[in-house]
Amino acid sequence: RRLARQLARLLSTFAGDPELPLSAPSLLGRAERHQLLHEWNDVARQVPGGPPLLHAPVLELARRHGGAIAVEGPGGERLSRRRLAAAGAELAGRLRALGVGPETRVGILMERRPELVVAMLAVLAAGGAYLPLDPADPPGRLERLLLDAAPLLVLASAELRRRLPPQVPAWVWESEAPPATPLARRPAAEAAPENAAYVLYTSGSTGDPKGVVVSHAAIHHHMRWMQAALPLTAADRLLQKTPVGFDASLWEFWAPLYDGARLVLAPAGARRDPARLGETIRRRRITVLQVVPSLLRLLLDGGELGRCPSLRRVVCGGEALTPELRRRFAGSGSRAELINAYGPTEATIHASVAPVTAAGAITIGRPIANARAHVLDPHLAPLPAGAAGELYVGGAGLARGYLRRPRATAERFVPDPFAGEPGERLYRTGDLVRRLADGRLLFLGRRDHQVKIRGHRLELGEIEALLRRHPAVAEAAVVLRDGDGGPRLVAFLERAGGDRALAAQAERRQVDGWRSLYQELYRRSPPPADPTFDLTGWISSETGRPIPAPEMGEWLEQTVARVLDLGRGGAPPERVLEIGCGTGMVLFRVAPHCRRYVATDFSPAVLDAVRSGLAAHRPPLSQVRLLEREANDQSGLEAGAFDAVVLSSVVQYFPDVDYLLEVLRGAARRLAPGGAIFAGDVRSLPLQEAWCAAVELARASPGTTVEELRRGLERRRREEEELLLEPAFFRALVGELEGLERVEVLPKGGRARHEMNRFRYDVVLRFAPAAGDDLEAWARRWPRWPAAGLEPEDLGRRLQCGEEPLIGLRAVPDRRLSRDRRLLSLLAAAPAGRTAAALRRDLERSPEHCLEPEDLRRLARGTAYEVVFRLFADSPPGTFDAVFVHRRRAARPPAAAPHRTPPRP
Repeated sequence: RRLARQLARLLSTFAGDPELPLSAPSLLGRAERHQLLHEWNDVARQVPGGPPLLHAPVLELARRHGGAIAVEGPGGERLSRRRLAAAGAELAGRLRALGVGPETRVGILMERRPELVVAMLAVLAAGGAYLPLDPADPPGRLERLLLDAAPLLVLASAELRRRLPPQVPAWVWESEAPPATPLARRPAAEAAPENAAYVLYTSGSTGDPKGVVVSHAAIHHHMRWMQAALPLTAADRLLQKTPVGFDASLWEFWAPLYDGARLVLAPAGARRDPARLGETIRRRRITVLQVVPSLLRLLLDGGELGRCPSLRRVVCGGEALTPELRRRFAGSGSRAELINAYGPTEATIHASVAPVTAAGAITIGRPIANARAHVLDPHLAPLPAGAAGELYVGGAGLARGYLRRPRATAERFVPDPFAGEPGERLYRTGDLVRRLADGRLLFLGRRDHQVKIRGHRLELGEIEALLRRHPAVAEAAVVLRDGDGGPRLVAFLERAGGDRALAAQAERRQVDGWRSLYQELYRRSPPPADPTFDLTGWISSETGRPIPAPEMGEWLEQTVARVLDLGRGGAPPERVLEIGCGTGMVLFRVAPHCRRYVATDFSPAVLDAVRSGLAAHRPPLSQVRLLEREANDQSGLEAGAFDAVVLSSVVQYFPDVDYLLEVLRGAARRLAPGGAIFAGDVRSLPLQEAWCAAVELARASPGTTVEELRRGLERRRREEEELLLEPAFFRALVGELEGLERVEVLPKGGRARHEMNRFRYDVVLRFAPAAGDDLEAWARRWPRWPAAGLEPEDLGRRLQCGEEPLIGLRAVPDRRLSRDRRLLSLLAAAPAGRTAAALRRDLERSPEHCLEPEDLRRLARGTAYEVVFRLFADSPPGTFDAVFVHRRRAARPPAAAPHRTPPRP
């Protein structure tokens, strides 16, 4: 009957005016229109009193019930409401002193533990807006997000700070003093309801995430609605397991803090492991749980829900709930009620909810209190019940918009044509829905290319845009496919033509990216106390902190020694070209020994710093010339004009091997006969897996499982942006570079355990005939270590005796890498559930049959021998080779220069 009335109304309208556009007539009568726009949106409710600030009810509850437990950590650690409020207030005061106030964004990068809750509360109490950062985000996304959000600083844990780009101010507030100087002027005002409470990033079709800015008023209203619609009691325990990058995590954090329930933080990895999640629910006596349908399916597959009698409510959202899952839940034996929740981030978590009944349609219900929901056609005209259209939502919970994206905000947040008040807006969700006869909303799917998989909101256009950035991809299409394991994404790619031109574009993007990074880093860094020893940017991948100055001093001494050995007969080279001089640490130590020194770098900021250092240097280094240019630009430098070319710790930043070859060919042309090229700190491709494992374990919290470490290792390897090389690449250059006679691959010296000494190597390309026999040819005659007569005690006696011209050690396991080798073995063999803490205990065992280069250098001290170190072609990764050369008895001097300590300038 309804359809018949609508058809009759349509025909009557066109009969009266045949020239009307098809979109002009309305299918709705006056009563039906009133029902759609007003009756089914009649959800106005009075919000309880008190300041509409997100943190205010939490602090009020702490005043009234301070002794009650507010937060329970993954390991069972507890934080009372009084202690939570006090810790938050103390940190808030320190943040305000640093300049945090209204509309100031503060990033939070921490593991799921009570201190994370303290940090969120403190930022809000200081008046700022918190920016939750997911530790599981790939480095590239994290860097883009931080660049877009531009937080004043990031509150980080010691383990996770190293994931932050070096130019981002970070503070490990639990163990470090705050920055010595304020980062901004101390704010005078307190936060107001219209100020931002948090910024949460979601997907975007341009390939970049968009920051959704949500006000205190919006999130406070939502939490007050939850108190009325889905109340909690002091007896409830709500499990927080959703990653902080999802808006669903917000109510997991704040609902128990509003209602006096206990916030229980899930252990790492529990959300991915149904059995472990079920065990956590039982052991912690969880009463309220939030899941996405894909996780609900896994819990049902394992029979976990029926074994969790404490559960009284399960909230399901993030994906469409299917009738099959409803049926299985009803038959699982669980006594919990099932709630179907719907809402985009832009509508502050939930726009509508509905209890799931045993029969009938599975709907997303009606708008929550003080919200509005309209089903509209492309012309923003309301559609009748039963007709499919796009869902628009509005009301008190609407976000302010997208951070610094006015155009995107205007496109998605449109004026509300049905509002009684000016300035009201509606958010275009992009979701297709239709109303049932009783006004409830039925979700049909998406009208754009956005999908949700396991709760992740993904824009297919974003993925396609990222794929098109690859130089080998001309076009990309991404589709959603169903499989045995659930929905998955499949990409179809069209290969690009003109590979070299596209590769050049990719090289340009990568070089420009490194330049921008270091420009910003040097611009924001304070002047060093010693301009000749500027450690800006030398951050440990494992600790996230600056590498200690004594360790850097040792590294620098070793590097300078090798550069000074590049001249003829082991003398310092007279004319040096340094490509990528950075802050000039090598320059200031080598240039005093040279007649001419040309240094290039692509960063104007760093060259300005070097110029300042040169101006103050005594005696003056007038032989030094600085040039701003990229590594592959050696134009204007005459051929045959240099005795040595130095690339110290820069090769890893080259875009690819072709770029490196271009640099090396240009460098070879600038060499005089008999010259040499030194490439320092080359990242070792054979040791990449060991490096990834070491970094993952160093950054892992104690409860991180082996399975999570394995996934992190693989992710880190896939997302590597630097250039790693096999030593064999350099050996293959003989015959490729004109005049190249021999290649020396050298292990790093020094006792420090930083990553340069463990996972990098040096290379010397010599363009002069060998002065003696090839060491590698000699080495083939020697047994691999350990062998008879090569233990340290026996070796010491042989060196003291001094009768042999050469003593060689092959494939000596490097003690500096022994822990990393054992870690790889443990990761391969350990059960998936074993923890990082247990692995660290396993690694405390002292290794056997290992040496390091400095051990052998110490043995040679005071004897007739000098020691030469190499990485020969047939020696396994993680080992080194050593040759003790008698200063007088070696009948035919080997083609090597023994290590020397450089004279001080």
